[in-house]
Amino acid sequence: MKQDEEISLTFLKHPVVWAVTIARLLIALYIFINPLWGVIWSIVADIADSLVLLHGIGITRPQYHLWDKNVDWFAYVVELSVAASYGLYLPFFLLLFWRFLGQFMFMHTHKKWMFVLFPNYFEMVFLWLVIFYPNGGLVSWPTGPILTWLIVFIIGKQIHEFLLHLFTPNKRFFQLLFKR
Repeated sequence: MKQDEEISLTFLKHPVVWAVTIARLLIALYIFINPLWGVIWSIVADIADSLVLLHGIGITRPQYHLWDKNVDWFAYVVELSVAASYGLYLPFFLLLFWRFLGQFMFMHTHKKWMFVLFPNYFEMVFLWLVIFYPNGGLVSWPTGPILTWLIVFIIGKQIHEFLLHLFTPNKRFFQLLFKR
């Protein structure tokens, strides 16, 4: 897609888009109630919504990216609030700013490799936080196996972004899957 091409917003009128948007908002709010399961459900919903919207109702990839990158912020704001309640506002704000830069650069250039350059470390570090420190208590830099898991999460996210944005399955695969 070229930078100056307009993305049609007519897809926003589709009832499935509304239903998925409301579901994503409610799942994001669940992070306040149960941060671990809330973020897991948020990640699952982020995967599922692409299948439903791109391959179920057939919106275009540029439309999906425009919608998804905005809807992701529902969860990001809640996750930042929870991280702040742990006393970790600044490091999570910086990770979220990194994510914002990637999304901004993508929206400006429409180049998917921007997500490889600016991966979503924010959400992976938040997931790591709520797994290893479910009730807070992170008072110093982690060491040992907990640090190892943080590194594994970060490297795993980098690999995920690389595969997702540079080697996504082609449209024919999903047409066979959904028989369209």
